[in-house]
Parts: sequence; structure tokens; C-alpha cells
Amino acid sequence: MKGNLGYYKKSYRRVYENFIFSVGIYRSNTVLLKRLCQESLKELDRLNRRFMEQDKVSTYYLLKPYSEVIKRFYLSL
Repeated sequence: MKGNLGYYKKSYRRVYENFIFSVGIYRSNTVLLKRLCQESLKELDRLNRRFMEQDKVSTYYLLKPYSEVIKRFYLSL
């Protein structure tokens, strides 16, 4: 687990950074922002499931801060 911890963190961070970048691009289009939120949450969930299946490790505690920010943003739209 320790060897992969950096990989897990970077994977979730990459999805979040892509989300932040895309928010700037889609700022004026609510429909695309909602879709972006949904797709970002799906990608975070997909990564969590993949790590669970592949490495038998739960990384939910790494996923949670990013998913909470995205969910709050979605609800604010």
C-alpha cells in the first residue's frame, strides 16, 4: 500500500485538477458544468473501484475530499 499511496493520491488529484481547469472553460454554460461534475464524480468512483479490485485497498479516504468539493459545486449551480 505505501508504495502505491503516492500513485493513488496523484490519480485523484489529476481528476480534480482537470475538473478545476474545465470549470474555467465552461464557466458560462451551466449544462456543461453539471455534466462535468457528473463525469468527474464517475471518474473518481471508477478509480476507487479499480484500486479496490486491483490492489484490494480502499482509497475512499483519499477520494472523499475531492468528491465533496465537486458535489458542493454541483449543488451550487
